[in-house]
Amino acid sequence: MDNKIHTLAIEGRNKTRITGVQNVLNFNDSGVLLNTVLGELQLNGKDLKVSKLDVTDGSLSVDGEIVSVKYSGEKKNLFKKIFS
Repeated sequence: MDNKIHTLAIEGRNKTRITGVQNVLNFNDSGVLLNTVLGELQLNGKDLKVSKLDVTDGSLSVDGEIVSVKYSGEKKNLFKKIFS
């Protein structure tokens, strides 16, 4: 996936759609850990199920109650690229 666009949409805390997914590192019914084009993303919740994974376009859909969302890793911005 060459596209650097990442989106995260949560509908009613029970349907989550993510783009810019590079790979899924870990998944179970209480959490999803994945790499996106902007860093690592962790979803925590209850009764989570991956309803769609498209590795070609880097999209992921998760159903189940979302309790928390956490990003980690550093997002590189234009200024850091210029001045580092």
